[in-house]
Amino acid sequence: MKQEIQIEADSIVVNYWKSTEANEYHFSYTKEKIEIRSAYFNFEKNVNEALIIQQFLRFINQLYIDKNEKIILSQEEEPAPVSDYHVISVLVYFNGKKIIEENTKIYSNIKFNSLFLEFYDFLDSLIREE
Repeated sequence: MKQEIQIEADSIVVNYWKSTEANEYHFSYTKEKIEIRSAYFNFEKNVNEALIIQQFLRFINQLYIDKNEKIILSQEEEPAPVSDYHVISVLVYFNGKKIIEENTKIYSNIKFNSLFLEFYDFLDSLIREE
């Protein structure tokens, strides 16, 4: 069994701009739950399942806190489309202060780490209508 991830943070916020829907989703983690809200559509979801929360924390820890894995592996010189891209922003707060703020634009000319792509798919899986 995988070790439980403990992150010393007051809260973690992930904002996911999904250009194909022209919508931004807000994932807010505090005290063992994830609240998901849509900026422009009537979508709300609360996640209390321990396995899902642990996976969320594992991605945040590896990619943004410990930085065990690089998010971007390489980038081609060709220009990426200007308006058709997704954005994932991660903010981590500790003692009421923002300690991490990182934005990743998902362009077609960038080669991403497979762990980051798993995180991206994971976020998508949480906002799919059931």
